[in-house]
Amino acid sequence: MVYYPIYESARPWADKYFGSLGSGVAGVLARAASVAVSSPAERIKTSVQGTGAATIVFNWKAFTGLQATLYRDIMFSGAFFLIMENLYKKLSEQEVVGARIISSLVGGSVAVLLTNPFDVLKTKIQTQYCCFEDYENKPFKGMKSIAKNEGW
Repeated sequence: MVYYPIYESARPWADKYFGSLGSGVAGVLARAASVAVSSPAERIKTSVQGTGAATIVFNWKAFTGLQATLYRDIMFSGAFFLIMENLYKKLSEQEVVGARIISSLVGGSVAVLLTNPFDVLKTKIQTQYCCFEDYENKPFKGMKSIAKNEGW
């Protein structure tokens, strides 16, 4: 409800000022706004899925894991839309059948590979798995710990 209206509104401006990077910039702006609005609900959902229980109290704890979520979602949207829109333009010029599907598949695959470590960290923070509350403000330290102890 928040993401696509902001993306579509920001894209003409971003294309004008950032050229071929515009779709990525618009995706980043839209995702940052969307995460800020949806973070408390995401926190509750993740906690229930991970632990089977959640306390529904709206306070600053509702934003637990926000930094890791922002890293994940902003990088995902920036990478996805940057790759997908630019690849789609090139494939469309060559009249490739299924250009939108191919460009979305490539953009999504690259974006997932880049952001999966942040998703793992966000989930561990939000479900309060072991000692990950220490890593809420130090996401790169948390990812290093995950890679060292659990593998990449």
